[in-house]
Amino acid sequence: SGRLSWVKAHCLLPLLLLDIPGEWRPIWVGWAERVTVRRLAGDVERMLLLRAGHPLAWQRCELHPGRTQDPIPPEERQMQSPGHAPRNRTDNRADLKQRAAVSTA
Repeated sequence: SGRLSWVKAHCLLPLLLLDIPGEWRPIWVGWAERVTVRRLAGDVERMLLLRAGHPLAWQRCELHPGRTQDPIPPEERQMQSPGHAPRNRTDNRADLKQRAAVSTA
């Protein structure tokens, strides 16, 4: 409809092409009309990262683009892949000592 510059449309394209159902696309186009190109590019990049690794944050921001740059709450952060129990430093040291003993024997 000509409401967005070609630069903003280009920024939005990777996000809008995602095969995800819902009414979030018009909301993001409206957001793009109100923010700068720099902000829009940062928000789109962040949304793609959230989609890849933080589904709860994606859901929060999907209909609220202004929250895209909010920090991820500590309880939602994950430092290791799913299904792996975190190891503490003591475990790592013991594992290294055991490997060193086996490799020198």
